[in-house]
Amino acid sequence: MADLKLPALPDRTPVKMSIHVMPELVDALSDYAKMYAAAYGREEPVSALVPAMLEASSWRPVYDISMILWRYLDCFFASRECERK
Repeated sequence: MADLKLPALPDRTPVKMSIHVMPELVDALSDYAKMYAAAYGREEPVSALVPAMLEASSWRPVYDISMILWRYLDCFFASRECERK
């Protein structure tokens, strides 16, 4: 075997998940998606934003994923005015 500096890459196969969240979290995620579209000029579905949000918040496995999302959104909304429509 060749002497490579790069180790074998980890499994990067996406896994589809379904979760149940409270309506307030759905509203907050939808608001975030709208602000993302306004900031970057393109719409992304919430399903694409949530994994990026978790990665950006140094997510670690826990049982209540909704609490992590709420904490992230609270930090984001605390720094901006959010007008719900």
